[in-house]
Amino acid sequence: MLKSISIVLTTCMILVGCGNSSSNHSVKGELLLELSSKEIKDTLRSAGWTDFGDSKIYGYKAYKISYVTKDENDKEVNASGLFVIPTEVDEKIKEDGFSLVSYGHGTLSLNDNAPSVYTEKEKDPIVSAIIFSSFGGFATLQADYIGYGDSQKQIHTYIMKKSLANASIDFINAVKKFAKRENIKLNKKLFITGYSEGGYTAMATLQELEKRGTPVTATAPLAGDFNLNDAADIIFGLKDKNIIASTYSRTYLSLATLAYTKIYNKNIESIIKKPYAKKMDKLFDGKHSFEQIEKSLPTYISGEEGLVRDDFIDDYYQNENNWFKKALKKNNVDNWKANTPIHIFHCEGDDQSSYETAQKTYNQMIENGSKQIELITLDSEQAENEKWNHDECELPALLSSFLWFKEIRDE
Repeated sequence: MLKSISIVLTTCMILVGCGNSSSNHSVKGELLLELSSKEIKDTLRSAGWTDFGDSKIYGYKAYKISYVTKDENDKEVNASGLFVIPTEVDEKIKEDGFSLVSYGHGTLSLNDNAPSVYTEKEKDPIVSAIIFSSFGGFATLQADYIGYGDSQKQIHTYIMKKSLANASIDFINAVKKFAKRENIKLNKKLFITGYSEGGYTAMATLQELEKRGTPVTATAPLAGDFNLNDAADIIFGLKDKNIIASTYSRTYLSLATLAYTKIYNKNIESIIKKPYAKKMDKLFDGKHSFEQIEKSLPTYISGEEGLVRDDFIDDYYQNENNWFKKALKKNNVDNWKANTPIHIFHCEGDDQSSYETAQKTYNQMIENGSKQIELITLDSEQAENEKWNHDECELPALLSSFLWFKEIRDE
């Protein structure tokens, strides 16, 4: 999730222009934040943006929606998310109804950064919702995911397609139910996007919706890891390199192994060395920042001073029946045929979600018969030493998906 509004400024000035588990449960809605168009502008001005030109800036009304979804084991879970509708909209939007954008947030460690929790505590708008709702007139929904918000006592089912798709789809249906009850007019256009883990979630959600026969207008997975085995190969491959592992590779691998060992009933000490394995539940309790987590982890992936057991990495590469390898393969979202228009937005300089894996996903889906898929490289015109990394790519990717969705909606 983007937490700073100031990073929107320059780019925005340049670019302006089925059954489900929640169907038999009540949906609760709570208004968390309401800002007028003037207040949104004041918020942006305080971040340094003073020239709005002819851009329309709509007001912003944010609700926490509580609903029921299902986890990896088909157990019902009380979940939550953020639903944002624009206010003070023009007559055309009122007449047509709001198009929905389902946005998946990136990897979190702090429960306070989950969309509904952040909005309730900070009383501050979220940048992604400002762009889609206040700039674009879309109704925006962001699931907190299992493990955050109302389900914070659950383990976050990190990069697990069934749970993430369930949380997103059940939230979409809950929002539709809430909107109907509150006389909020929606049209039939549904757009899906998300960044990083949210990019993976967007692809998983689309795959499941197509499986159910639910139409989706367009999908923009942003900087996601769609083949989890490829991602693991990159991290485990550091075993043979005498380099310090990046913060993200250590923290994300720790989160993934914690989640997978719990869901698949395995002992985390079979992967993570005992001194660090014993810390995982505490480190990922939703109260520790990534910076705090990093300080408790070693700087190497393997070896005498490493995080992961060498014998596990050896088995991962040599044994086709390695349970973790098979579990990751089960959760890959790259090997299928899509009928929905897809734009994969990615940056060549991404230092967390490999651009090469995005290329492989694109090629695989083309080979499978996907006719309306494109891979769009956002930093292609940057000099080789100026390619955008994962964090730098986020805003351009978000704005690119916004402009594409707006073009489709308005055509």
